[in-house]
Amino acid sequence: MRIVVSTDSVEYAEVAQEHGAEAPFLRPVEISGDLSTDYECIRHAVDYLERVENYVPDIIVHLRPTQPCRSVKLLDDCLDKFIAVRHEYSSLRTVVPISKSPFKMYTVDAATDTLTPLHTEVNGLTEPYNLGRQQLPQAYLHNGYVDILNTSTLLQGSMTGDRILSYVMTESDTVDIDTADDLDRA
Repeated sequence: MRIVVSTDSVEYAEVAQEHGAEAPFLRPVEISGDLSTDYECIRHAVDYLERVENYVPDIIVHLRPTQPCRSVKLLDDCLDKFIAVRHEYSSLRTVVPISKSPFKMYTVDAATDTLTPLHTEVNGLTEPYNLGRQQLPQAYLHNGYVDILNTSTLLQGSMTGDRILSYVMTESDTVDIDTADDLDRA
């Protein structure tokens, strides 16, 4: 197992190395902005390792810095679950149940102020946006706690592939830091 940190910061690379991780490269600025994707970052790391070290991992465990309060037990559980079935799944994502149903959501056309339902049918039910939440399927939100994927999935151009294994967590198991309020809560 290797812990490879991808960063565009010399300072962060040094901190990672001081704590036992590898930081063998700096991520290019063009894939380090606010709109850069996880795929770009991880693909760059895998391409670097293959090109420079002739090393390609079997699986990738993606740990975002916005989830610093992880449990080793939960990480181990996720790894054990995925490894046991990794040839049947392209990836594993941690999720939390959400209370608001996406089947009741809309987009708004700014020019006409018209609502358009995101879903007009679910599980044979028409107009789910007009139904009670109890009639609709439970929905889950990707919480960014851990993503695990087969490297072959990444090399096919995806972070998830078409068969995603779930690891359902409770909201209290996760602290996702995206705002100052999130940091205070953490």
